[in-house]
Amino acid sequence: PKAVEKAIYISAADCADAGKLSPDVCSALIERTVKEHIKTAQVFKGLRSCEEASGPDRCERDADGNYRMRLQAFMFELGPQPIVTPLYPSAE
Repeated sequence: PKAVEKAIYISAADCADAGKLSPDVCSALIERTVKEHIKTAQVFKGLRSCEEASGPDRCERDADGNYRMRLQAFMFELGPQPIVTPLYPSAE
C-alpha cells in the first residue's frame, strides 16, 4: 500500500494554500475537527489546572466558563478519505 501523505496546517487558508485540497474541503474538514475538539477535549474547571496540563497561555475558556487546551494545528492524512487530527500543545 502507498504511504499516506501527511501535512500539518494551522488554518483552512494554510491548507488551501498548499494546493492539496480545495478551500471548501479544507474548511469543512477543519470545521468538523473543531466541533469534535469542542465535544471531546478534556475540560478543566480553572485556568490554573488547564495550564498545569498544557503550559502557560495554551488554554481557552469555553461557553460554560470552563477551560480546555487550545487547538494549535491540524494534522491532515491526505488519503482517498482525508483524516484530520487536532494537535495540542505539549506541556514541555
